[in-house]
Amino acid sequence: TLLKDGFSAVLIAGGAPKSYTLGIDGENSKGVVNALDFLREVNNGNLQGIKGNVVVLGAGSTAFDAARSANRLGAKKVILAYRRGLEEMPAEKEEIDAAIDEKVEILTLTIPKQIIEKNGKVTGILFLKAKLGELDRSGRGRPIPIKNSEFSIKADIIICNPPYIPSLKLKSLTPEIINFEPIYAFDGGPYGISIFRKLIKNSTFFLKDNGILLFEFGSGQDRIINRLFEKNGK
Repeated sequence: TLLKDGFSAVLIAGGAPKSYTLGIDGENSKGVVNALDFLREVNNGNLQGIKGNVVVLGAGSTAFDAARSANRLGAKKVILAYRRGLEEMPAEKEEIDAAIDEKVEILTLTIPKQIIEKNGKVTGILFLKAKLGELDRSGRGRPIPIKNSEFSIKADIIICNPPYIPSLKLKSLTPEIINFEPIYAFDGGPYGISIFRKLIKNSTFFLKDNGILLFEFGSGQDRIINRLFEKNGK
């Protein structure tokens, strides 16, 4: 096995295919779709065209992929809304620039408050304007809703890109892996990335303790990890 062959660490990248809910009224209305499900339908060729206005919630690589795909499928208008600013977006700059070039409208500092529906079908979305407060554990300003700042946007389809949850379970690993200590576990969000960044600044991170690096990351996080290794000579 890898460990018996002398490897000091094992990185398990199980992906993050599950997601949190938005936690707002109307999110179960017809016309609200998950970004991963949407992209899967596009990639499988099951979605040949889109009509009407599309709002994408989120600012990661998946959200931008969904926004650009919706635009190319013929949506009348595509708006991508994010609760923080442009600088805080987790997507790559190239993805953001490409979306702008493709006429995707980007709204920043906007927090979704409610999905507006009629007879169970999406007709729009209600937002609150936001400002950034003190840094949260991700190292970015926490979005704070501004009172009496509600505004709505008409929408026929709302594509949601909430934080995704890893699906890998330890019981799926071999006994050898489970019993191998220590296990370093991180999530793929900004908080997990920030902890990981601090740890690998120690040049002996992988050498002082044999262990398993259990790292669950979704779309785009592999590029971040590669950059962290490169900068720290790993």
